[in-house]
Amino acid sequence: MSSHFDVKSDSRLNISSNVERSKNIGRVIRPVINLYKSAEVKSGTISQALYGETLFLFDSDNHKVGWQLVQRQFDGYVGYVQSADFEVVDEVIAPTHQVAIARTFLYHKVDLKTPDPIPLSLGTKLFIEKWQEVRGTQYGILSGGGAVIATHIASFEESPKDYVEVAEGLIDTPYLWGGNSAFGIDCSGLVQLAKQVCGECVLRDSDMQEATCGAVVDAHFSYENLQRGDLIFWKGHVGIMQSHNMLLHANGHTMSVAIEPIKDAVERIKYLYDEPTSIRHF
Repeated sequence: MSSHFDVKSDSRLNISSNVERSKNIGRVIRPVINLYKSAEVKSGTISQALYGETLFLFDSDNHKVGWQLVQRQFDGYVGYVQSADFEVVDEVIAPTHQVAIARTFLYHKVDLKTPDPIPLSLGTKLFIEKWQEVRGTQYGILSGGGAVIATHIASFEESPKDYVEVAEGLIDTPYLWGGNSAFGIDCSGLVQLAKQVCGECVLRDSDMQEATCGAVVDAHFSYENLQRGDLIFWKGHVGIMQSHNMLLHANGHTMSVAIEPIKDAVERIKYLYDEPTSIRHF
């Protein structure tokens, strides 16, 4: 329940004061990387970080070769990542743009025929240094090299306002436990990523979101006075109201981001998670 979450003490967002933070920082070099509960893959994925993201690095007492204790700069989430998934840098260059469609590619050269492009997810942040047109296609050129299709990215000033519309753009994305990208996503990851693209930061997990997002809606659980954008919470699950009667959520029933009538969802989910615990409005 949300009453148990404390942002100042929860271990998912806080690292012991006995663990020293490195002077260097990490930069994600894969399309998307997993954060694990401990320094082994079998501990399970608890979140993810996108290409180019900044990671704060910490020297854990339980340091294991090939692993690093990190904290995401974006939302403060703590976990272990594999050392091969990031590079150590001295400073962070503030991004200028973000990927504005579900998925695109980062090309090694300014040419759409370039082999082995790097796939990028919606919400990936980039620093665009200049623009270049080749055979009628406009590209954004990254400061560190590489190019993206200009129409696939947008400046932060152009960020959308309707986070539900962003989430709708991820319909049919596969469900992935701990997923936080357009390659695979879970229920709270969908809320976080959609809000992120709109320039807002909400916390990672559903209990965190229930404790901190918006204001409680007195819906009497009749589901008659819901609005587009309301969040409906169960123990361990969250969905977005697409309209007053349709729920949009990443779920393990369809194993995808899908839409269904709210009353059908409540009835179906009841045997697993009981009745909803709260409804909140941004």
